[in-house]
Amino acid sequence: MKWFVTILAVVALCATLPFVVDGCRTRSLSARAAELRDGASKQDVAKLLGKPDRVFYPPKEPPTNVFELMLTVRRETWAYGSHFTTQTNFPYVVPYRLRLFTPDSDDVAVEFDAATSNRVVNVSLPTNRP
Repeated sequence: MKWFVTILAVVALCATLPFVVDGCRTRSLSARAAELRDGASKQDVAKLLGKPDRVFYPPKEPPTNVFELMLTVRRETWAYGSHFTTQTNFPYVVPYRLRLFTPDSDDVAVEFDAATSNRVVNVSLPTNRP
């Protein structure tokens, strides 16, 4: 019986560890991203925030309809945020965050402008997170 409880405790610890590590990582993202200024290079951003969770690219040709315009980014955008979500609505109980077309509202989003040799033009910080 002791072995069963020990194995159950180890499995529970291993199952919660990714959520704890991800939560600790994302808490410091906002503070580090607040240090970014317009004109920073991609190397500066990668050095400060690390590898982005997702990179969104604008379409190569101008959008031809309203839906494409609403679902795409205007500039190359690097998204940093949590890999897991705790805000799920039943029956969509999926703990993984899916970023399909644009960054989530609680992501740190860094926009680069190709016209200014890929320099930072905007940093969006999450509003619902400290």
